Amino acid sequence: MQRSFSILVGLAVLVLLVAYLSASHPGGEWLAGILNAPWSPPGWFFVLGWSLFFTLQVVAAWLLCGSSQPRLYTTLILWAGQLVLHLAWSRVFFDLHRTGWALAVFTIYLLFSGVVFRAFRMRSRTASTVLLPCLAWLALVWMWLLAVWRISGGGLATIFQ
Repeated sequence: MQRSFSILVGLAVLVLLVAYLSASHPGGEWLAGILNAPWSPPGWFFVLGWSLFFTLQVVAAWLLCGSSQPRLYTTLILWAGQLVLHLAWSRVFFDLHRTGWALAVFTIYLLFSGVVFRAFRMRSRTASTVLLPCLAWLALVWMWLLAVWRISGGGLATIFQ
């Protein structure tokens, strides 16, 4: 597959759509209460982090498209799969306010992103290196979600409520 401007634009549009859909939620007082907690980073921290995350996702996928490695399309499908998992966790967390389920879905998302990183690494060292800050960001958000879940009651019982 040849790297081109049209592929870059297509990847950017796809990622912008995912970012828009995952951010278009009625957070309201529930989210404000979490973000205003003394242990929580400020809201701008998440805006900056997710903006950088999605930008790097586009760049990594675009760099991978310049590779002539076998199974390139399989790797790109895996990459798109992690975007679906991003939508899933954000809906569970922001729309349903289910912190336990959101943590569970995000854990799958984080682990799956590790699989995507490995698939990228096998095809392009440069593209996989671009994904390293994404993995670090996901690990940081996972720790924040763990804290939200624990402070909001934690325990297996909250997952099944």
